[in-house]
Amino acid sequence: MLRDVNIILTRIGRELRQGKALITFTSIRALGETLGMVAPLIVAKFFSPGLFASYSLARMVVFFFSALLISSSQVPFIIFANQEKLARGRINKTFSVQLTFLILSLFLFAAMSLLLGVEALLF
Repeated sequence: MLRDVNIILTRIGRELRQGKALITFTSIRALGETLGMVAPLIVAKFFSPGLFASYSLARMVVFFFSALLISSSQVPFIIFANQEKLARGRINKTFSVQLTFLILSLFLFAAMSLLLGVEALLF
């Protein structure tokens, strides 16, 4: 009986710790989203209309490349990382592949910037 109570208390403690981590993650994510929505309003106040248009266009381009090259690999990363963690106890291979995708996307973005010329960098 006492053993069962200890098991239940251990499980409750573990669930509370996980819940605390979830609340912390959610709070940080909500703060980031809020700052992401407020930042353009602050930037618009200080930039001229032409400069704000360049800023908005640059954000769209960066978001496009981010969605295309980085965000599209997050779900497979989670799946393969979980499989590798269960099989080997670490996620070195999966992390290396994710890092390779990031480096390739940065090189692709740099190449596009060079091909489009100096005007693309002046946003």
